[in-house]
Amino acid sequence: MKNLIGIFAPALIFALPVNAVEVDTTNEKRDYCNQWAYRFLTLKNGKNFTPDLFYTYVGICEEHYVELRNYYKNLREENHMKTIK
Repeated sequence: MKNLIGIFAPALIFALPVNAVEVDTTNEKRDYCNQWAYRFLTLKNGKNFTPDLFYTYVGICEEHYVELRNYYKNLREENHMKTIK
């Protein structure tokens, strides 16, 4: 029995940090998408939007998360370069 614990203990130790990073990434993605959807909808509709519409836009953000992050990152860098020139 002790041999089994000795064999599986290192695997469990290495598995924990991966799960922690995955949870942090998921929470970061969820927070970002909630903020993005709220910002987008308030610019578009004011505060006149339904929860269904809000969660639709959260879903759109989650589907295109990487593309949205890269788009806004590039946009920020372009605006920064314009202020330098």
